[in-house]
Amino acid sequence: VPLTSTGRLCVADVRDVAAVHAALMKRHDGPHRYPAFGHAVRHTDLHALVCRAAGVRRANFPAPWFVVLANLPFLWLMSVIAPGVGLSADGAYITTRDSRADNSVTERELGVSFRPAEDSIRDTVAWLKSAGHLRN
Repeated sequence: VPLTSTGRLCVADVRDVAAVHAALMKRHDGPHRYPAFGHAVRHTDLHALVCRAAGVRRANFPAPWFVVLANLPFLWLMSVIAPGVGLSADGAYITTRDSRADNSVTERELGVSFRPAEDSIRDTVAWLKSAGHLRN
């Protein structure tokens, strides 16, 4: 989709989330909460990262939140008419938010670090290609 929002999404690599779980299995000091959100990435930057990793060029026009939200009635209708398309009003709303998370307690207490979003995206796209889910 060439129109992207300027909101942020959290990108966490599954390998890092697994490392958090593995570290938690070694602890025996009662319940705690350890966020594993990775890094907050602007939706426009996420689009660029995926395109770069896939080796494709796609238009990427950042739209302010009110432009994205003006499309909510259309997106809601699309989710009813064609639910498998992947367009949804709630998805559009989420991409307009400035979602950020603080993983510092997880990193400090569990010794787990979160790899850069660019590395996760690059590795994910490489796996998708090697598994035959993307054309070269």
